[in-house]
Amino acid sequence: MRHVDSPDMNPVCEKRLLEVQYFMARDWTLDPQLYEACHDEAVRRRVL
Repeated sequence: MRHVDSPDMNPVCEKRLLEVQYFMARDWTLDPQLYEACHDEAVRRRVL
């Protein structure tokens, strides 16, 4: 990410990298109530 502002960076690539970075930086921790309500179904539907 340190080169994302480089003039050599393709604008389309830069935009996509920023989108990916946004989602990777988010806190995806489930709150306890949501975890309890959804855990069993999520395990059943897990795709390996």
